[in-house]
Amino acid sequence: QTITEQLPHFYTALKKLADTITKTLSITNETQTKTANINDHLTALNELSNALKNEDITTIRSILNDLEKLPFDSTTKEALSAIANAVLMTEFDEAQTVIKQLVENR
Repeated sequence: QTITEQLPHFYTALKKLADTITKTLSITNETQTKTANINDHLTALNELSNALKNEDITTIRSILNDLEKLPFDSTTKEALSAIANAVLMTEFDEAQTVIKQLVENR
């Protein structure tokens, strides 16, 4: 199948991913008082980076969903949102750049 035939399905999947991420980010878990430390999740970020390199949308979605459930500080949540938005726009290199910045600024 050609890329143009698959593009609508891919776009729909990415849109659904972005909507899920937005909902997840807007929900705060009042029972969690401790902020998660990004240093404890470097393995997940590395896996996300690899999934982005391979354009593996299923793995990308899974890792982002897991990370976004954690009570990170607002800066980290904004970075995760930026990654999700880059993925939605199929700008995987941009998502990689945000991950790199997130890790460097930890």
